Amino acid sequence: MRTLAIDPAQSNTLYAGTDFDGLNGGVFKSTDGGGSWLPVNTGLTNQNVSSLTIDPTQSATVYAGTEGGGVFKSTDGGGRWSQANEGLTSRYVWSLAIASDTIYAGAFGVFKSVNAAQSWSPASTGLPLYGDPSTSLVSAVLPSSRSVQVGVPAVSGQEHPGLLRVQPGSISELR
Repeated sequence: MRTLAIDPAQSNTLYAGTDFDGLNGGVFKSTDGGGSWLPVNTGLTNQNVSSLTIDPTQSATVYAGTEGGGVFKSTDGGGRWSQANEGLTSRYVWSLAIASDTIYAGAFGVFKSVNAAQSWSPASTGLPLYGDPSTSLVSAVLPSSRSVQVGVPAVSGQEHPGLLRVQPGSISELR
């Protein structure tokens, strides 16, 4: 298992994202607090799932970030998935998070969507990423009410904080 998401409206409903091992993979769902699991992969054409997030206001809407397939969206609790990659230039999505009505994707750079993943736009401007943001891995995106925290792993020979706080007009290191 690579990622786990808990339904904010139904705490017994869990989603687990896994790697595809040649036989199994993708998203699995439990409605009994983890007692049993069923695959929910219809339409999920890439089953290497690295991140999951659930819309806090509509918990039947689930987003899956994959390694190589980009973002997939389900509006029926995982029953059917469709790709949601318009404007997303990286199909390797390691983290997803929702803050208010904005979805953030951590990939090679940071992307955001303000229209329920109908389209994405780059959101890495001003981040001290290594060279080209399109080749800089962002491993975590953690939104809060006033800022977004972005996790950037260290690169050998480069000094760089692991976690940054991004607020309107400023970027600061979190240590």
